[in-house]
Amino acid sequence: MKKLTLVEYGCAGTGYRNGSDVPNCRVRAEFDTLDGLHVIADFGSYQRHDANKKGCPVVQPNALYVDGTYYDAEGCGRSYEHRLAQTGFDFIRFDFTKAGILAFMNEVTGLDIQFNDLGCFYSGNIRIFGKMVGDYYADSVQEICEAFPHLKEKINACLN
Repeated sequence: MKKLTLVEYGCAGTGYRNGSDVPNCRVRAEFDTLDGLHVIADFGSYQRHDANKKGCPVVQPNALYVDGTYYDAEGCGRSYEHRLAQTGFDFIRFDFTKAGILAFMNEVTGLDIQFNDLGCFYSGNIRIFGKMVGDYYADSVQEICEAFPHLKEKINACLN
């Protein structure tokens, strides 16, 4: 089973910052979106500033940065985050935390997968193209696939 994996690119030992539960590194995922795009994305953090206020104060100290690429019909690599921004996608809702990255993935893939750190289990709803097809509680992603075998390929494609 594929899963969302934290990958540290040459920054081992740098620790955590800005209250994040993700090490100061890039997180990479490969997934299929609701509109049929195959995306490879790196996630990182930055400080979001309000350029409309004097001194440009920090308004989101640990904002989620998405650096994603998909290929168009002609085979040219295109910016996924630019495509989302053109549709009015609200990136402000997401922080560079495990919960923030999962929330982003849930929204763009249509899979509602939540991991409970305290109980070490997965739960949530599964939606395909906006339609809720069930809810679940599972100890592993494999159990989710067993519970919804008709969604196994979608789940595999959305989690890396």
